[in-house]
Amino acid sequence: MTNDIVLNITEITLHDGTVKFMPKGQREPDTIETLERDGLIRRTVDNDGTETGITLLAYYHPRVACWVVGVNLACREAGLPEYIPGYEGQLIRNVTNTKQ
Repeated sequence: MTNDIVLNITEITLHDGTVKFMPKGQREPDTIETLERDGLIRRTVDNDGTETGITLLAYYHPRVACWVVGVNLACREAGLPEYIPGYEGQLIRNVTNTKQ
């Protein structure tokens, strides 16, 4: 018996070419707004409403994982720094440590 963790993920490409990921069975990809609404992340904004930070409240939740992987991919493809730097590596390390 193994302790493999399997997450079924759906990948979709939007009409503008953007790739989004979501847990299988979810009808729409998450946005920063849906994740914040559902208590999975928290944004920090200044008095002007400009985002100054983000806290992942459910760091390894499947919806958060799919959203971060998609956002980081879009940043890399645009030549920008990752939104959550190194998240994918941390996610893989967590899954690996969980399996041992």
